[in-house]
Amino acid sequence: MDEFKEKSTGGGKLEEDTKPVDGKEPEGSFTDYWRIFRYADRLDWALYGIAALGSIASGATLPLSTLIFGQFTTKFNNFSTGQSSPDQFRSDVDKQVLWFIWLFIARFVITYISSIAVTIAAIRTTRSIRKVFLESTLRQE
Repeated sequence: MDEFKEKSTGGGKLEEDTKPVDGKEPEGSFTDYWRIFRYADRLDWALYGIAALGSIASGATLPLSTLIFGQFTTKFNNFSTGQSSPDQFRSDVDKQVLWFIWLFIARFVITYISSIAVTIAAIRTTRSIRKVFLESTLRQE
């Protein structure tokens, strides 16, 4: 019985998989996971790139929030030691709160775009794999 291993050859053809002489199934490796990306086109690669950059940017917001929180703590210390007036303290706190809000909004938007990009790319890649599989199935006798 012939078994087929999916390999992209550009024309949607699948190459025949031969079993080793000892009868054992070949073990999977990390490169087997990368085989899926052979079915991605340029738009898919661009979407995966956008998703990766978005994930990095989303992760960078955590250190930024730590910096903003440090400035926020400094404003509290200045007020508690009497270095700033109540009006100045309220103004500083309002500005810091706005930074937190803008950072949250930016992280939400970046994470949403990243999630949408990887979802669309995965759907497109899966569609390409299914198309190649269907073509190879219909060519069999």
